[in-house]
Amino acid sequence: MTFSRFALETIPYYTINEQFKFGLGAGLDMVVKLDNDFADDAEFDNAGKLILSGMYAFESFNGSLELRYSVVEYELSKFAGYSYSNAPKRDGNHLGLLFHWSF
Repeated sequence: MTFSRFALETIPYYTINEQFKFGLGAGLDMVVKLDNDFADDAEFDNAGKLILSGMYAFESFNGSLELRYSVVEYELSKFAGYSYSNAPKRDGNHLGLLFHWSF
C-alpha cells in the first residue's frame, strides 16, 4: 500500500533567537493517490493545508531539526474506477520530524 502526493509548501519563519524559529504557512497537496495491491486504488482531489512549524538550529554544525504539523482534509474523487462527487472528507493531519543539513 502506498500513499503519495506532490506537495507545494510555503512557510515564512519568525526568528526568535539564533537557535529557534517559528513558522506558519500554507501548502497544496496535488496528485493525491492511494495505491493498494490488495484492494482497489483511490484518488483524491487537490487539498489545501495549514502548516505549523518549529525549528531548532544546532550550534556545532550547519544543521537544524524541525517539528512540523500539517492540517489537511482529503476528499475522495475516484475509487475503483468510479468517480465521486460530494464524498466524505478524510482527515490527513500529520506530524513530522525533519532534519535539514546546510552546506
